[in-house]
Amino acid sequence: MKRILLVEPSGGYIRLDRCMQSINSWGGAYRFPLNLARIAAHLSSIGYKLDFIDLQADKTSNLKEKVTQFKPDLCILSCGFPSMRIDSETARDIKQISNKIHVSTFGVAPTLLNDSFFNFDTWGFKIHFDSIVVGGEPALGYEELISNTEIKEKAIIKSSLKKVKAIKTQLARPLFNHSLYKSPFTGQNATYIEGTYGCPFRCNFCVVPVLYEGRFSRRTPQDIINEFKYVIENDNVSQITLWDEGTTFQKSFIRELCDGLIELRKSKDERFRNFVWTTRSTTALLDEEIVEKMSKSGLSGITLGIESFSDSVLEKIEKNISVDSNYEAIRLLKKYDIISIGHFILGQLQDTKQSVEYTIESAINSDLNFAQFYCAVPYPGTKLYDMASPLNLIRETNFTKYELSNPIMDTMNDLSYLDIGNYRKEALNLFWTSKRWAKIDELLLKRGLSNNICKDKLKQWSNSIDIQKQVIFKDSSL
Repeated sequence: MKRILLVEPSGGYIRLDRCMQSINSWGGAYRFPLNLARIAAHLSSIGYKLDFIDLQADKTSNLKEKVTQFKPDLCILSCGFPSMRIDSETARDIKQISNKIHVSTFGVAPTLLNDSFFNFDTWGFKIHFDSIVVGGEPALGYEELISNTEIKEKAIIKSSLKKVKAIKTQLARPLFNHSLYKSPFTGQNATYIEGTYGCPFRCNFCVVPVLYEGRFSRRTPQDIINEFKYVIENDNVSQITLWDEGTTFQKSFIRELCDGLIELRKSKDERFRNFVWTTRSTTALLDEEIVEKMSKSGLSGITLGIESFSDSVLEKIEKNISVDSNYEAIRLLKKYDIISIGHFILGQLQDTKQSVEYTIESAINSDLNFAQFYCAVPYPGTKLYDMASPLNLIRETNFTKYELSNPIMDTMNDLSYLDIGNYRKEALNLFWTSKRWAKIDELLLKRGLSNNICKDKLKQWSNSIDIQKQVIFKDSSL
C-alpha cells in the first residue's frame, strides 16, 4: 500500500473524535477534519503518497473521479455512530469502483464496539469496511496496518498509545481546501490545531477514557505557536480552535502558550495582530490570572463542560467541578469579554425532574452567551453504559440514533427518555432570546468580527426520535 486516499463521507455530520453530531449543532459550519490531517501528516512523513476528498463540505467533489484518477491502494474514512450507515455505504461505493482497494475506518465507534463492529446485528445493516483501527492514535495504527503484508478480512488493528506523540499537521495541510471550513460564529475561514492529547479525568458518561486508555500528553507551547504561525501564513485563516479536552489542565502550560501568543500578536504583520482563537476548559481550572492572560492572547470564546447545575449530579457523574466553579467561570469570562459556551447534558442516571428543570432554569438565567443542550448517551463501553444497561434504562438500541440531540435512556428517578427529549427542546427554545443574540453581537464586534451564526440551523438541530411535544415549564417567561 503506497497510495492512500483520505475520505470525509457526506451526510452533514461532525466526525471529530468524540464529537459525533449534526453540523447543525454549530449552525451548519463544517469543521476542518483534524483527525484525518493527523493521519495524513504522519503517513506522508514516512514516505506514503496521500490525497484527500471531502464529500460533504466540498459540493463539487466526485468520489468516482477522485478514486479513478488517484488509484489508491488504501482508503481511510472518518466515521461516527450517527453517520455509520452513510459511512459504510461510502466504503461500499469505493469498493464498487475498484474491489482491489482496501477500505478502513477508525475512531470512537470502532474502538468502543471492537469485535462487534462488523456484525450485522450491531447496526441492522452490512458494514463494508475491510478493517478498523481502534484506540486514540490512529496515525500509528495505520502505519502498522500498511506495513502488515497479511491483513485478514475484517481486521482489527490496535493503535499503540505507548508511542503517542504530537504530530505536526503542517505536513498535510496542503491537501486541504481551507476555504471550506468556517467559524460557526463569524463565517470566516477557520481551522483546528491539536493542543493536548487525551484527558486525565474519568467522567462516567464520556468516551475519552476508553478511547485514550486514560493517557494524557501535550505538545510544547512553542510547537503550538509555530503551527498558529503556519496556518495564518499559509492557509488564509485568522480564526483557530485549539482542539483538546482542556487547554487549561496545567497552568504552566497555558501561561507559556498565552505569553507566546501575546508576543505573536505584537508582530508588524497585520495577520498576526488580528487572529483570534477558541478552546475548551473544565470550569474548575479557570481563575482570574488565566482568564485575563487568555483574553490578552486573543481568546474570543471558550467551551465549558458545565453538564449540570446540581452538585449532587456532578458528583455522581464523577465530574471534578462544582456549581460554584461553573458560576465563577461564567463570571470571569464575562468580565474579560470572552464568549462563554456552556455544554449541558440532560438525563444523567441520577437526574430528577427537579435537577433537570433547575439546570435549564439556571442556564437560562445565567450570563452564558451560548449553550449546547445534549441528551445523555450511554455509549457502549463507557461507565454510563455499564451502569444503565443492567437497570434496563436504555430505551434506544439503534446506534445510528446515538446522536447528542437524541434522548436514549430513562433516568433512575422516573424521568423517561421522552421526557428528556422534551426538556431539551424546551431548553433550546427558552435559552435563545434576542438579548442573548445581541450580547454575542457585542462581544464579536469588540474584536472586529461580525456575527454570522445560522440561527435557523442551530434551532433546527433536534432529535430524530419521534417525541410528542409537551409543556414542560408552566412559567414560559423563564
